[in-house]
Amino acid sequence: CFKVSAFMPLSHFGSAVAANTRVPVLNELQFSASPKIYPVFLNIKNPLEINDITSHNFENYKNLIWSLGLNKTIAEHHVTECFGDWDQQYNYADKNGKHWTRLMIECLQGYGYDYDGFVYKNRMEDSGSTSYIIFESDQVRPAIPLLNQQKNTKLYLSKTKTSPLP
Repeated sequence: CFKVSAFMPLSHFGSAVAANTRVPVLNELQFSASPKIYPVFLNIKNPLEINDITSHNFENYKNLIWSLGLNKTIAEHHVTECFGDWDQQYNYADKNGKHWTRLMIECLQGYGYDYDGFVYKNRMEDSGSTSYIIFESDQVRPAIPLLNQQKNTKLYLSKTKTSPLP
């Protein structure tokens, strides 16, 4: 069953080839009992272009954000104000990274930047294709109508938090 809430901040979206490449990896890592691929629309209007990173974890995002400050994509003093000493702010007991993820998103949406996701050229799965990373679960919409198994009626997701997709 398609649930928007299942898409956490920093969920990745790309081509069907890239998605199908990830399924065996997700199975191996046991992130999900049975990963599913859904065609979706994304409501990302102002993504920040980044380089593909090999592993999307705290340390790599930390390096990515600091490099954005150094190359002036984001003012270095804004990066410092938002994150200060990441190692002190990051709660290592927070295994799913909710604290630093929220901190990073708030910084990228603050100070007038208004970024609402990332976009990058994939170097790993389906090399050269474009992939996206959302900041909020409500940025995802199903590309096909969903069927309610019990009532045999079509369901559409609410558009209360974001503007309609084109």
